[in-house]
Amino acid sequence: MALFRILGWVALVAFGFVMVAQIVAIMIVRIPVKSTFPDEGRWDPDGWELGGRWIQLPSLDGTPFFGYLTTPIPESKMKGIVVIVHGVNPKPCPGGAEFWPYAQKLLEQGFGVFVLDHPGYGRSAPGRGRFGVGYFEWQDVVAAYKYLKGKFPKHQVGFLAKSAGTPAAIIASEQCGDFMVLESTIGSLRSLMRAQITYYGFPKFMVGAILPLLEVAWRLFLGWNYARLDPFKVAHKVNIPTMFLFGGRDPEVLASDSTTLASSIGEQATVQVYPEAHHNVLRTYGGDPTVMNQQIAEAAWQDVFKFLRQVTTARAVAQ
Repeated sequence: MALFRILGWVALVAFGFVMVAQIVAIMIVRIPVKSTFPDEGRWDPDGWELGGRWIQLPSLDGTPFFGYLTTPIPESKMKGIVVIVHGVNPKPCPGGAEFWPYAQKLLEQGFGVFVLDHPGYGRSAPGRGRFGVGYFEWQDVVAAYKYLKGKFPKHQVGFLAKSAGTPAAIIASEQCGDFMVLESTIGSLRSLMRAQITYYGFPKFMVGAILPLLEVAWRLFLGWNYARLDPFKVAHKVNIPTMFLFGGRDPEVLASDSTTLASSIGEQATVQVYPEAHHNVLRTYGGDPTVMNQQIAEAAWQDVFKFLRQVTTARAVAQ
């Protein structure tokens, strides 16, 4: 029995080191992320007829990236501008192009949209990305905000982020932003890994053994004090209207992340829970193409539009 226990712990530690090695390879070596744009027609913006244009900007650290800017016609009727912040992934990813349907819905409601492609993704590839789950990407969000605020000084500019894109938006909001909509939010790398370890079917007791090893990898790449940028750590500094959306059946992130962050932000935060929704609350295409998914997503979008109308109208009056 003792032998089996020892072998089990050896296997567990070996598994942990393999995970750390993969993360270090992705982060420190900065493996280029292959772009899938415009290989698949469904990611082609012309197919969505958004009528915008691509703009290249330098991030705060000097890394160039692209964003797709589109505004309603006439532009004088624009209610505000939403920067769509996509998630980050070490695997090939289309970047912001995955969110063209989001952009189309916002455009139809009279909002301008800036669909951001982080370095290494979508139009911003080929090139080496920086896979930081928001801990690097927040610089792109701030750069996009500054550009848009300079171009449209009389309009509110806010962020709509999903999942691994939410840390970037939250960290950026410490410096800028007029409002935020956060879907399936991540409060820290540790909480994300807790959810992901169980999501992929590993027993919960492995969390305590693997997290310290992952912590070493994160510190090596993101910096020894990377945790100072955890959304949990900066949320109390957020002073803009913020809306959290999460599904009651989401297995990929912890629901408690959204409620804890909302509590830290205080009166400016609102939380919308959709008990039957999974990870894709606003997504009405792909994923879970069921009637219920469609109904939940449409209801969630109506909540988002109501929130955006309230915050943009209130701030316009205040100005």
